[in-house]
This record gives sequence, C-alpha cells and structure tokens, in this order.
Amino acid sequence: MAAMNLREQELVEKHLYLVRGAVLETVSINETILGLGYDDLYQIGCKALCHAAQKFRKDGGAAFSTFISERRWCCFPHLCRHFH
Repeated sequence: MAAMNLREQELVEKHLYLVRGAVLETVSINETILGLGYDDLYQIGCKALCHAAQKFRKDGGAAFSTFISERRWCCFPHLCRHFH
C-alpha cells in the first residue's frame, strides 16, 4: 500500500469507529474468524479502511461513510482472508 496523503489519513481517523463496530458485530456472531481475535480483526479492518480511503474520490458523489459501507463490512470474513 502506498503512503496515504493528509486527506486520506483524516478520513481514516474520522471513521475508525466503523471498524470497531464491524469487528464487535462480527465477534458477537463468532468469537474468532480464521483463528483471529479482536485485535487481529481490528487491524485487518483498519487496513481495509486505509485501502478504501485511498480509493475514495470525493467527486463520485457519495460520502466516504456511504462509500465504505457499500464496499466492505458485509464481507468482513472475506477481508480477513485477503489481508491475513
């Protein structure tokens, strides 16, 4: 992953709460996914959030929270396989 610019870093910092929510929701269903606990899942979620921030373009018309909601958390177990 390339270094993030300031705008991307701010997007990630502002939306970290979404990672926590997705991890807690996932852990409430299954305490481990692929043998990963909360901390590992949180780290994977943060990587995915950084990746989304780099792909997000403001001129696409959607807010960042909408952009990532449509892209990632519904397939959190898939992200674990991808980033693990």
